[in-house]
Amino acid sequence: KTVASLSGQEKELSRYNVALDKHKKTTTKFAIFSGLAMGLVWFSLFGMYALGFWYGAKLIHDGTTNAIRGRPYQGGDVLIVFFSIMFAGFSISQASPAFKKFAQAKSAGGRAFKIIDRKSLISVEDDSGIKPDSIQGIVEFKDVKFAYPLKPDRQVLKGISLTAKTNEKVAFVGESGCGKTTCVQLIERFYDFDSGSLTIDGHEVKELNLRWLRENIGYVGQEPVLFATSIKENLLLAKEDATDDEVWDALKKANAADFVNLLPDKLDSFVGTNATQLSGGQKQRLAIARAILKNPAILLLDEATSALDRKNEMEIQKTLDEIAKGRTTITIAHRLTTVQNADKIVVFDQGQIVEQGSHEELVNKQGRYYN
Repeated sequence: KTVASLSGQEKELSRYNVALDKHKKTTTKFAIFSGLAMGLVWFSLFGMYALGFWYGAKLIHDGTTNAIRGRPYQGGDVLIVFFSIMFAGFSISQASPAFKKFAQAKSAGGRAFKIIDRKSLISVEDDSGIKPDSIQGIVEFKDVKFAYPLKPDRQVLKGISLTAKTNEKVAFVGESGCGKTTCVQLIERFYDFDSGSLTIDGHEVKELNLRWLRENIGYVGQEPVLFATSIKENLLLAKEDATDDEVWDALKKANAADFVNLLPDKLDSFVGTNATQLSGGQKQRLAIARAILKNPAILLLDEATSALDRKNEMEIQKTLDEIAKGRTTITIAHRLTTVQNADKIVVFDQGQIVEQGSHEELVNKQGRYYN
């Protein structure tokens, strides 16, 4: 039959057979070579046996003197030599995988030491930089452009300019990948921007002492990081000298005190590796409590309530609105309930700011934010 005259089922069967033929040839070729290789191995093994016993028998038949024992070879001498060589060969073959592991370990160790010895361009251990006596938390971007080091040809920020003032809640909105989180990472100085200016209270972030900068910033991410220790020790990372009363107060404000009270060991409860003993919402509430306890001048919230149910989100949103007073708050969110109370909403689109204003102003404008 021609291809055009075949039925749908026949066409599928024909395509299947064509695809199968390619693999059939490859599999058949592999089976032939595999069989030949296995045959060669066994031929060599039994050939070694035959050669060993033939030569041993010849030594006994000819009455050849065993130089070590000082007498002619006997059957026991032949077996001793034969099995000694065989066991030695097997032992060497068993050791070969260990040599492979040594080579892999050497290679892995070289990569590890390369990372350990590498001098980071942005090091928290570097004690240089300005340490102002006080901080207001005024964050200002001026024509900031940035591309990630691994993709230098793809510009993520294309000239960002914005200001976040003290006692002001600024919300970043826009589609995923438009540059919102990147702006937050530049404030924390996880990366250095390519051009433009980013200042905090008029000081370039590159000129500020990195440890001082991060001590004055609180961050709550979409995937909160909790360490494999107790709840209390996780919170004390924000403030080492905090009292139990301060810890409980922060937990109450983050709406986390109720579930912590239900745990057998309360504050001393172990959260598990990667906080596997807690739900996503519980982890996020503990991360918010840690940020509250730190009481930073600049608060960065990246989808900080995304894992919470509606009830908890509303209650914690009130807390976040309350603690935003007296500090600079920058929040990233996709939910309308999270951003509509912001003093200023900044709309991102493909690495650029396309709109700025309050919720009412942007809705009345009927532009990108409205859509």
